[in-house]
Amino acid sequence: FNSIIISLLLVTIIIINFLFYLFEFVAKLTSVMNRYTKEEDASISAILLRLNITTDSIPEYIDAYHRCLCNAFSVRKICDYSMKRISYGRAMYIIASMFNHSCRPNVHFMQQPGRKTIFFRPDARIQAGEELSIAYTETFSPYQ
Repeated sequence: FNSIIISLLLVTIIIINFLFYLFEFVAKLTSVMNRYTKEEDASISAILLRLNITTDSIPEYIDAYHRCLCNAFSVRKICDYSMKRISYGRAMYIIASMFNHSCRPNVHFMQQPGRKTIFFRPDARIQAGEELSIAYTETFSPYQ
């Protein structure tokens, strides 16, 4: 009986320790994101004021900007001398922005070098009624 209580206490300590680090990580991430967002929002607000946008409607413009930013895709080209893909802009593809993210996507997208269109290729294993998903990051990127 004592060994069960000791095991439960150890598991409880491990869970509490994990939750502490998780909350600490989320707090740090939120702090960084809020600082970045506030600086960015201030820059956008200044631009909008110069365009004679009323201060009442600025939050709507900022919200629209963030929605577009989150749903945009990088437009890339292949650098001739290194063969690396470099991003030279972002584009909004309305239909493509409706895909959800998955670490194991069943749809892959690609861009032909020098073109600004995006192509989608589904996996052969997609079942009828299954949600289509893409990876929001490079599928070969290390976990961060």
